Amino acid sequence: MAILQIEYHVPDFDEWKAMFDQDPMGRATHGVTEHMIFRSPHDPGHLLLMLEFDSVDRASAFREVLAPVWEISGAGRSWILDHS
Repeated sequence: MAILQIEYHVPDFDEWKAMFDQDPMGRATHGVTEHMIFRSPHDPGHLLLMLEFDSVDRASAFREVLAPVWEISGAGRSWILDHS
């Protein structure tokens, strides 16, 4: 199992979440098996998205798919973590 973590800073969480829920990038077709969203209690526009995959390769490939929309989505840093 691998996790792609993406840190976001967005001006309007509800707007971001509505777009996320529409799933324009096709998470399931790219191997996302589960997702979790965490928000800062002190800054509601600061969030961490965790996307679970069955492999590091699939997580890496999806990060590349996201590259064209990275800047407009509010995405900042990202990490791929492998379950040990």
